[in-house]
Amino acid sequence: VMVGSILCNGVDPEERGGYFIIKGTERVLIAQERMNYNHIYVFKQNNGDIVAECRSVKEDADYSTNLRCRPSKYGLVCTVPYLKLDVNLNDVLCILAPSFVPYEPVRTALQWTARSKDEACQRIIEKLTSAKRRNPRYIEQIIHHEICAHLGMSASGHERCMYLCLMVDQIIAVKN
Repeated sequence: VMVGSILCNGVDPEERGGYFIIKGTERVLIAQERMNYNHIYVFKQNNGDIVAECRSVKEDADYSTNLRCRPSKYGLVCTVPYLKLDVNLNDVLCILAPSFVPYEPVRTALQWTARSKDEACQRIIEKLTSAKRRNPRYIEQIIHHEICAHLGMSASGHERCMYLCLMVDQIIAVKN
């Protein structure tokens, strides 16, 4: 029974309460907060940059991946799980769905440049230091399976692109 509650008898009226006594020992519940999975959160960092973040968890997985989109001097970039590097969002979109064209105002924010899937992969490969990860098929697989993983394996590249554009939309909304 919680001290100070209606069910608690014989306690000093001056007592603040809000804790429990279990087997003669005082116990306190400590609330713990965490952000919901599979939800976009937008933050303003100390340097003034605005970051959109989504902790993505597949339905049957026991792990999560963190997707972050943020502005950089090279345009908007996102973190690609397992590659351990920031990748231009244009390249990610071109790999996910080569025929995809973002809607306005996202196209402007991205400084959109259409590229072939091979060209986008090559731009990422140039940034990688690990020879193991410099395989275009590996890069495509990571981007298709780990970006917006919560959408599931059946989600198309176009659907993943739309989710990334939603993240950019939220960055734009917070900036304005």
